[in-house]
Amino acid sequence: MSRNIMQEYNKQRAAHKIEEIHYKFASNNPRNPVNQASVHELQILKEFNAKKTDKHHEHMVINNNEYIFYAMPVATNVESCMQCHSDPQKAPKSLVAYYGDKAGFYENIGDIRAFVSVTMPLDAELKKMQRMFKLFASALLVLLLVVFSIIFYFIKQLDHRDAKLLEQANKDALTKIYNRHVFNEDIERMDNQRKSIGQYLMIIDIDYFKSVNDTFGHATGDKVLMQLSEIISKSIREHDKFYRIGGEEFAIFSIHKSLEDATEFAERLRKEIKASQFEKIGSITISIGIAQLHAHDTGAKLFDRADMALYNAKEAGRDRVHVLLDT
Repeated sequence: MSRNIMQEYNKQRAAHKIEEIHYKFASNNPRNPVNQASVHELQILKEFNAKKTDKHHEHMVINNNEYIFYAMPVATNVESCMQCHSDPQKAPKSLVAYYGDKAGFYENIGDIRAFVSVTMPLDAELKKMQRMFKLFASALLVLLLVVFSIIFYFIKQLDHRDAKLLEQANKDALTKIYNRHVFNEDIERMDNQRKSIGQYLMIIDIDYFKSVNDTFGHATGDKVLMQLSEIISKSIREHDKFYRIGGEEFAIFSIHKSLEDATEFAERLRKEIKASQFEKIGSITISIGIAQLHAHDTGAKLFDRADMALYNAKEAGRDRVHVLLDT
């Protein structure tokens, strides 16, 4: 029955062009010649009978093909087996007539007459495993790529959100330049830069801006603020920093070789704003106060001097640059 089952199974393997699994009851004294043990199998049977092992398995290479060989002994002979496997005179006559009086006889009680052996080719199984591994690896790779893409997407979204939040925290909502919060932080750090002679703080105020809002409305006033910010942003240098610190009040931290250079820079800004045309209202003017950072300065002292310089510019008639030299 076992052999018939294996035959049917091997038919299916053959139909799929897969090498057969070899199955037999290996015996040193078989009645069916198909089960005659090979030299290798006889040695294994000898080990079973000597009680050296109760199973045998090994990896084999035959004609450059790999196989797994497994052997397991069947039950040992007992008294009831002797009728058919001891003296042929004691065996049923039909059995002797069919098999003869040699094969399968003259056995002893306690002997292991045979064992089940299975020789399974590995090539097909390995190829199947390789196909499964490649399929699994491909699926895993796709999954990892999907997971990585999702993680990367969310990281980018978080980075974008963080950058947006940082911009909202640091930039003025209307003009998109640095706000008063950043200005306050930067001027506090001026305390750590007392030896950096050559730094200047400029405070800018739009002259008569209240009348612009009162006459043309706040929407027009907002457009003036945005246009002025664009003009100054394009005119300052890379190392300058530009802020909106109040309604119509702006500030610039700037580095120059001398006070004269700083004053010339501020004058250029003033003239450029005055020469520009603003929607509905035409031209506007600005006043600028300048203070230089001294070695013993704090940020607060620097700001107070620049603010006083701006006040003096307004008091002097506006549309001008004023420098406060007092320390």
